[in-house]
Amino acid sequence: MRKRIGRALSATILAGVVMLLMALADPGPDLRAQGSTAGPPTVVATGAASGPVALLADPVEVPLRPTEAAPAAMERGTRIFLVLDGVRADDQPGILYAVHLVPPAGTRPSEGQGAGGRVGTLNFFAAVEATRTYSYDVTDTMKTLGLRRAIADGATVVFVPSGIPATDSAPQVARVTLVAQ
Repeated sequence: MRKRIGRALSATILAGVVMLLMALADPGPDLRAQGSTAGPPTVVATGAASGPVALLADPVEVPLRPTEAAPAAMERGTRIFLVLDGVRADDQPGILYAVHLVPPAGTRPSEGQGAGGRVGTLNFFAAVEATRTYSYDVTDTMKTLGLRRAIADGATVVFVPSGIPATDSAPQVARVTLVAQ
């Protein structure tokens, strides 16, 4: 019995250390830290979900809807960011989520890119009983996937879990947006 408890405790501590290291290694770039003098960001697409997106044990897709500002904001030299706002959980899910940007049907990604570009990792370190905002620079991913012009056709953000989230952890993302700056 003691060995099982010891192993369970060791596994929990190890999972916590891995999550901490992942948070430090891949926190997602901060829009304010990009050094852009282009002014405030312009929202070019919003997640089609009507409320917070619950992240589950299976991949979750969030279609993006372009805004009216999208064509003008997607000009050359503009950096595009995927922003996940209101990231929170009731308890640590104990897993990570890979975040992918998938092109609309009929769009051909560049060779070697596959069906969708992985833009980063989402963790819930410091997101229990609080909210966090993550931002990922997806400019190069969008170019590789041919999305700079195809954003009007709709792209999809996909959250792929690394395992099964802990029971009652309820990980979620309140808002998914693409912004240009």
